[in-house]
Amino acid sequence: MMLGIQGENLADVERYLTATLNDPTANLSIPAQWFFNVIPERVFHDNALKALGHGGPTVKVGRVILAPTINLNPTPWSILTSWGSNIKRSSDHRQLTNIFKNADLVRDCLTISDKEKSLFMAQFAMYRDTAAQASVDKWARFLLLFMLHGGNGRLEPRRKYQASPHIPLALQLMKSFVGSYLPTYDDFIVQAAQEAVTFANRTPAGFLNPMPAAKVLGTGAHWLNAQDLASSAVYTTTPSRNALILGTHKDTGQTVYYPHNESLITIGGSGTGKSQAQVITNLLNYPGSAFILDVKGELWDKTAGYRQKHFGPCYRFSPTNTAGLTHSYNPFDFISTNPSQAASQCTVLAHQLVGEPQGDNKYWQSRARDFIWAFSLVIALKHSPETRNLSYLARYLALATTFDDITDKKYLDSETGKVMKAMRELGHKTGITDLANAATAFENALTDNARIESILDTARQFTAAFARSKIVTAAISSSSWKPKDLRYRTGTSIYVSLRPGDLQPFAPIIRILFQQHADQLIDGYAARPDQLPITFFLDELPQLGNMASLTDLLDLGRSAGLRLWLFGQYFGQFKKAYRDLARGLIGGCRVSCWMKPDDDAVDLIKPALGATHSYFSDKRQPLASEDQLRGREFRDDIIILSPGETPMRLSKIMAYDVMPDRMTIPAPSVPAVIKPQQPAAARP
Repeated sequence: MMLGIQGENLADVERYLTATLNDPTANLSIPAQWFFNVIPERVFHDNALKALGHGGPTVKVGRVILAPTINLNPTPWSILTSWGSNIKRSSDHRQLTNIFKNADLVRDCLTISDKEKSLFMAQFAMYRDTAAQASVDKWARFLLLFMLHGGNGRLEPRRKYQASPHIPLALQLMKSFVGSYLPTYDDFIVQAAQEAVTFANRTPAGFLNPMPAAKVLGTGAHWLNAQDLASSAVYTTTPSRNALILGTHKDTGQTVYYPHNESLITIGGSGTGKSQAQVITNLLNYPGSAFILDVKGELWDKTAGYRQKHFGPCYRFSPTNTAGLTHSYNPFDFISTNPSQAASQCTVLAHQLVGEPQGDNKYWQSRARDFIWAFSLVIALKHSPETRNLSYLARYLALATTFDDITDKKYLDSETGKVMKAMRELGHKTGITDLANAATAFENALTDNARIESILDTARQFTAAFARSKIVTAAISSSSWKPKDLRYRTGTSIYVSLRPGDLQPFAPIIRILFQQHADQLIDGYAARPDQLPITFFLDELPQLGNMASLTDLLDLGRSAGLRLWLFGQYFGQFKKAYRDLARGLIGGCRVSCWMKPDDDAVDLIKPALGATHSYFSDKRQPLASEDQLRGREFRDDIIILSPGETPMRLSKIMAYDVMPDRMTIPAPSVPAVIKPQQPAAARP
């Protein structure tokens, strides 16, 4: 039997193989001439000559293989000798060729382990269930390499060639192909096992294999397969209202969802499709409330129309919009007038404005943060609604500091003197001693103008953007929405839209917005099991600088129904912003997604993937090498990691492929935050 290569009934072949493999006295055989299907004729020709002891150039003339030689003084005898050598070489070469054409490659079933038998039948199942000429060629190649057994298979010549003196040379020739033109047996068998597992995962119901498919590769790491996915505690293939789309499983083609409240992180360079594959796709699918950091304005343009039509109201905070088309948000609207609460909330505001002090300016940044807190508390507790805003904070930080004597009338009648007096009195009245101390510290610093100016200059770096534009001033002077709208009006969406170049100068206000929304939504709240989590899509997060509270929010937000999805281009961005906390930030997320990883990312991913332990040898190797992770093989994939879960490879679901109609709904109109100026009337 030709084992299914020549059109035999495959059911008969399957019965034959099962019976033969279970008979230790039986053997499997194939024609040795199949070598000519996988070894190029020229390669066979050259290797046959090497086996005969000739490695130089040759020319074939008819049936004679000539080895050209240069002889300046030829004689009849030398010519006859050379011709005789050519005739013998040609005859021996034909003998080797004919042995392969008239011999069988045989492997005794006694030499085939149970593991190899399982793999053999797995490969047959792939051949049986895949109808194509390519499948026939693939099955024939598998049989050849399996029978060859790394050069240890038997070569049994038929008829007159059984007694050929060239059989030892033929065996030597057969072994010479292994490792040079054919893979070693270990490499071949492991690759065949990997193919069998992949096939079994795709078609588990029709897979006939004496051993479970997951066991074909033995112990060690593997990519999450269909069986793993079905029993996963982290991922699901069942869509639900609270689930986020991650991608498509590489083997099964199923959409993989993440249905939990814990947070996620995605790291992938520019052009990897983060926005299309994971942000836009989910904003067009997820009906829960969302807070969106929209760096390029693309998310608003492509998703706000659909979200407002189907899910809930959409607000766009875009203070740098040149036409003034932006909703407004005033952080002081959400700071209490109760002194104790206001003191705490102003502390948060000052910390988010300045961020975590770092570098050579740590001292100045810390002192600047102290004064920002003091001025903010004065604004929160004493100012009327018209001046209770960040613009007035910027004005306080520009107070005059050039005074010779803080006891004379010039100082006491100045705005600086009046503000310090009010600050001190407010501190005494409310019992907030740090407020009175701040006034004293400020006045003491006036004796050293250079020092106080250094502190205020540092503070102004974080507030200058608030007072440089009428549009910005208007955008932060009132509030179009409340943070708790995200909770009580399910489907509400807040888009914070800034151009890439505006992100860093306006990072302080974005940090405040984010922190205030998080604090208001967490404050004493326990989410109901049936409540959709409020999801924060934070694109280009590292550009906002170090938000130290973020690591706490990853844990605290879960019980309150807050779910963060952090995005960045490179792990180096997170290291720069969060330093020693960067790894902890990633570790605090239930799921991490990696696209086209760079060197730093590979260093993080590789240990998490683990190593495979071959089922057929003791060789251990990484589940994916560094070159593979950086190269073409993973270029279009998403590598998904989760603590305690098998690593997973997904294909991207691009919004423009699956939801193009949803992206065409126009974004809702946004009111002008300031009225356009009327042109002056012409004089008569």
